[in-house]
Amino acid sequence: MHDFISEKYLNTVMIHSEELVWVGHKKLMKDKECPQIDEYPVINFRQGCTFRILCDELLQKRGLNSTFEYSDFDSVKNAMMEGLGIALLPRSVVENLNKEINTFHIFNELSQLEITLFAITRKDKNLSTTVHTLVKRLQEN
Repeated sequence: MHDFISEKYLNTVMIHSEELVWVGHKKLMKDKECPQIDEYPVINFRQGCTFRILCDELLQKRGLNSTFEYSDFDSVKNAMMEGLGIALLPRSVVENLNKEINTFHIFNELSQLEITLFAITRKDKNLSTTVHTLVKRLQEN
């Protein structure tokens, strides 16, 4: 989950926090030395998504709107990879893509936002040793 849930019957455990960065395909940049995010179409998630809420906060500060909307992470990532616009994505996703292809530009403008992942379990259910170990290992990474 990307949202902390506080319910009396649930355990919510933080797994990992990660910086979000603006990224676009280099062919979209047209050899600009210092591109700015407000020069490009913005690819965003549909309303209600945690990423959408974070992205909208940044866009509103600059008086910008989303150009494209998609309902899932892979569609947003693929639209960015096709050069349709820029997207706000986790740094690790972008760095992994760049290792493979090296055709993406991470904008210098920091989003100053992080996304946090949580594991949610029910308090009334005993976790198997395997699930308990998995949650602990995820917290270590």
